[in-house]
Amino acid sequence: MSRMFNFIRRTWNPVVGCLHNCSYCWARRQAKRLKRRCELCYRFVPHLHLERLKPFKPRKKTIIFVVDMGDLFCWAIPDEWIEAVLEVTRKSNNNAIFFFLTKNPRRYHDFIDLFPRNAILGVTIESNTCYNISNAPCPYERYIAMRNLD
Repeated sequence: MSRMFNFIRRTWNPVVGCLHNCSYCWARRQAKRLKRRCELCYRFVPHLHLERLKPFKPRKKTIIFVVDMGDLFCWAIPDEWIEAVLEVTRKSNNNAIFFFLTKNPRRYHDFIDLFPRNAILGVTIESNTCYNISNAPCPYERYIAMRNLD
């Protein structure tokens, strides 16, 4: 199995979808293949799966990619959904290490006090140039937002 991050052992998608509309988005293509799941997943419209909001209690250290089928910090995701996801991460045991990746790290700042200590915050930066291939912030803006995280 080919993976971008070989250290990820599990994915968790309480939120699916994104409106960055990146031209190279693998998750949007994958969602089309999984059309039997739900109509909103198929259309890749951001939506919350309440039934997936359950704490993790792994027996050994496990890195969990949070929302690999979308962008939890996309401008279109309501604050309440992010807060609900982060609440679950705080209720999970310390063996669950949560990996977050976004193209809008400026929103990390709005929730920084809600992340658990066992969280890894990342950003996707495709280039050092803004090519306008998506609705996401330009790579330089992403870099500045990450640099300014405490």
